[in-house]
Amino acid sequence: MLENPRIQEIIKCIPRYVPGQPVLRVRVKGMQKEIQGHWCLWRITAGDRGNVRAFPQFLHADGRPLMPTANRIWDSLIRGDFDILSVSSGDDAAYAALEEHASARGQSIFLELEDNEKVLPELYPVLFVYVEGDYE
Repeated sequence: MLENPRIQEIIKCIPRYVPGQPVLRVRVKGMQKEIQGHWCLWRITAGDRGNVRAFPQFLHADGRPLMPTANRIWDSLIRGDFDILSVSSGDDAAYAALEEHASARGQSIFLELEDNEKVLPELYPVLFVYVEGDYE
C-alpha cells in the first residue's frame, strides 16, 4: 500500500510534523476501544530524485509498539474511516518513544537509500495523532 505511486505523491506533499504542534485526537471506525495511543507516519527522503519511503508506527497507551495495528490505522485513515474528536497538545514522551522505534525500524531503508543515492537520507515525522477505537 505505501509503495503505491499515488500514496507516494500524497506523502511527498504532507508537511513535517514538529514536536510541540497540536495533535489531532481521532476515533478510528471499526477498531476496538482497547486500541488507544499515538500513531505517527514517518518519511525517509534521499537525493534530488524524490526518492521517498514512508512507514507508520503505533505506540499503545501502555507503551507497546504495535506494528500491525499501525498499518491498520494507516489503512483506515486513507479510507477516511475516522472521526476527529479534538485537538490537544502533543505528548513529548510518546513522540520520543515513537522516534526511537522509527529510527530502529527505518535503519534498513536508510541504508538502502544511502547506498542508492550516495547521500545521507533524512527521517522525519509527517503525521502525529492520538488514536482510539470505537467499539467494544
